[in-house]
Amino acid sequence: MAQFSHLFQPIAIGTVTVSNRILSSAHGTQLVDDGLPNERLIAYHLERARGGVGLIVLEASRVHPSTVQSARQLAAFDPRVIPAYRRLVDALHAHGVVVFAQIVHQGRQISGLAARQPLWAPSPIPCPVFPAHRAVPHAMDHDQIREVVQAHAVTAANLKDAGVDGVELHGAHGYLIQQFMSPFSNQRSDAYGGSLENRLRFAYEVIDATRAAVGPDYPLGMRVSGDEFVPGGLDLQQMEVIAPRLVARGLDFLAVSVSTYAGSSYATMIPDMHFPHGPFVYVASALRAALHAAGLRVPVMAAGRIVDPAQAEQVLAEGHADMVTMTRALIADPELPRKAREGRVEDIRACIGCNQGCVGMVHMRQPITCLVNPTAGVEQEWGLQTLQPAARRKRVLVVGGGPAGLEAARVATLRGHRVALWEQGWELGGQLAIAVRARNRVELGKLAGWLEWQVRQLGVEVRLGTEATVESVLVAEPDAVVLATGAVPLLPQIPGCDGLPLLDVTDALCNLRQVGRRVVVLDDDRHYKAAGIAEHLADLGHEVAIVTVRAETGADVPTVSFHGLRHRLGKKGVRTLSYHDVARVEGRAVVAVDDFSGRETVLPDVDTLIYAGLSRAADELARALRGRVAELHVAGDCAAPRRALEAMREGHAAGRAV
Repeated sequence: MAQFSHLFQPIAIGTVTVSNRILSSAHGTQLVDDGLPNERLIAYHLERARGGVGLIVLEASRVHPSTVQSARQLAAFDPRVIPAYRRLVDALHAHGVVVFAQIVHQGRQISGLAARQPLWAPSPIPCPVFPAHRAVPHAMDHDQIREVVQAHAVTAANLKDAGVDGVELHGAHGYLIQQFMSPFSNQRSDAYGGSLENRLRFAYEVIDATRAAVGPDYPLGMRVSGDEFVPGGLDLQQMEVIAPRLVARGLDFLAVSVSTYAGSSYATMIPDMHFPHGPFVYVASALRAALHAAGLRVPVMAAGRIVDPAQAEQVLAEGHADMVTMTRALIADPELPRKAREGRVEDIRACIGCNQGCVGMVHMRQPITCLVNPTAGVEQEWGLQTLQPAARRKRVLVVGGGPAGLEAARVATLRGHRVALWEQGWELGGQLAIAVRARNRVELGKLAGWLEWQVRQLGVEVRLGTEATVESVLVAEPDAVVLATGAVPLLPQIPGCDGLPLLDVTDALCNLRQVGRRVVVLDDDRHYKAAGIAEHLADLGHEVAIVTVRAETGADVPTVSFHGLRHRLGKKGVRTLSYHDVARVEGRAVVAVDDFSGRETVLPDVDTLIYAGLSRAADELARALRGRVAELHVAGDCAAPRRALEAMREGHAAGRAV
């Protein structure tokens, strides 16, 4: 506790006192049905409430029908939501958690398909990021502005009636309030555009109407972007002027983020592992100082890759913020606050900033999950309180020390089984242990390290350098076998390639001395594999080109990370040939062909080809053992090659199933 004396101090936000300085900010979950909180969403937040978080800000409730995209989004402008919200809030209050709710109109930053009406925005300027959203929005007239202002007030009043402790207005991330404030998105010439005072008018009216609806003693705050990071937009210097004006209008707290929907700025909205920890704490610190200089001492919340208690404590101790937003860290480990308070820091399962299971799934309209914590989003089935001791203690053999095998061994041991893990290599971690050799993927090592520490602490019998065969498995006489033997790459057959080194990504990372200066990466992968090795080699001074049959390399990288990825590759000189495939090799020249036109492009003087793509399941042992052992489970790539996200989930499932 003394180690985190600032982190576990109570704090007053208006008339409400929060027990500690850790908050889970509003974030989409796709756990909503028909616009209403449900039992699945309650279970999700209860996991974090039991873990000791001080403040939970519920995901953004839409304030008006013109901003509803999906029935999986909360829509609190309709009073029918009140009983459902009350069930959620009552459940969280039972664990001493303060509950706020965020409310939002997204303006131009959505698709109008669901609402079947034009998008509403201050000016007819389309969203710069999403092609599907590039409809030119309708410039709101004064009647529509008043309608949306009042909608914020009605929504806030509904939430107050439901027992929510406070409301956060979403004035960040390029949504409607920010669209009015910023000259990047507001080109009006009436009372709502032009001068700073005019551009702030909509925000003022929303604050005034909402305050009138909830009363003077109800906590009301706003989330703002302290810097849009875009030419012609709001920068930190301007926000140091704007923030005190907003707070003075009647706000009790300020939650500070960054970004808008534009180019590389979008990547800063939810910074991934390519950003350092706490990259934008300085923004919250500057706005806090601006508020204090104006005599306004309301709590300021910092956000952005604050992932461990020591870092959070430092942010508070140095006076950069009054609370710390640890949302993804709490998705990765809901018990982070309790573990920190109890001095069990080494037991915390760290967020690695991959964005795959959280925002990555939500942006694909899929329920939230987490690569490092497969129970996220399925707390009803897999929550901490659901892991029961096995009815009969078994001798379990896990074959394979990658993420699937390690997670299976961990969970099976927690259920009381006696577990042995065999790994044919000399280190644990599988593909994670290889991926960390790329300097842009080192955070993956945190998961591998945590899993290894867990299984060794739990007493799993780990045998390295041990190849499992049918005979050795049968001799061991396990009651149950979990096979997590991974996959092997399938190198393509390229005409003329005999004289040019062709490596898969694993071989390239493990044997960098074999990689020449001029490299072509053949991208047959939809995720990070090709982009990761290309960026790593570019950082090391190699000249790299990517040939991909898709529109972009990393096509399935979470959208909020994809824009940062493409920006970095461009800055580092990595060339991408989209919609191309490698037709043949002529000496040291790689000939790529356009899949549509058939036009050929010659990449000369290539030293090394690297294949980032398909693998096949290493399932020979699984096939040979089927029917010869009493209980057999297959997890991860040896079922079908995919991502670590699926491997962790299947390893967890296997550990529960034995």
